Amino acid sequence: SRSGRIYRAMNELPTLLLIVIVVMVVVRPF
Repeated sequence: SRSGRIYRAMNELPTLLLIVIVVMVVVRPF
């Protein structure tokens, strides 16, 4: 289960980073 949790975190983390980057790119010009 530990390996599964790490794999899930590795999948969720880049998605959250991608959302943050998109928000920064959209907000920055304004």
